[in-house]
Amino acid sequence: MDNYGEELGYWYLRLNGFFPLTNFVLHSLRDEHSKRDYNADVDLLAIRPPNAYEEIKGVQLELDTKIVPNSEKSKYIFVYCEVKTGDYEVEKLFLNERIEYVKKRCGLTNTSTKSGYHIKKVLIANEEENGLLDGIVFISLTDVISFIRNRFKTYDEYKYPSRMFFKSSLIQLLIHEAKEASKEA
Repeated sequence: MDNYGEELGYWYLRLNGFFPLTNFVLHSLRDEHSKRDYNADVDLLAIRPPNAYEEIKGVQLELDTKIVPNSEKSKYIFVYCEVKTGDYEVEKLFLNERIEYVKKRCGLTNTSTKSGYHIKKVLIANEEENGLLDGIVFISLTDVISFIRNRFKTYDEYKYPSRMFFKSSLIQLLIHEAKEASKEA
């Protein structure tokens, strides 16, 4: 992961039952405007199997309905996610040739989408750009941080002893902060 935004996005997806993959390289795409080939990457790709959930001491953890609405819990959800902590142009993030490349590379055909896959374009960013394109789920970075902190605070007695299993110093810090906040409460 290249930056804190992508790392937070990764853990947000992971804590919502997804299996994420970072910095997925897209090879030899064609820019129809300039007629040049180029390479790019997708910040995060993730898949969530139907009815996946995490349980702690017999309690099923809640999912964030921004990313997994109740109506989609029983479906395979495939996420194409871009994370932006600075300026961005939304129309350049989810280009059709990139989406089609990923679908082909991951074996997501029109037949597979009809049989239960749901493909989502997700943008995690500081601020929503005016004129967000239809079909893109926007989640603010603030909401991502809030979700992660709340999860760790709610389950600090279980997460704190396991903090070193998280191979992220940023997440270990958020777990530590949740433990300290619980002491103060």
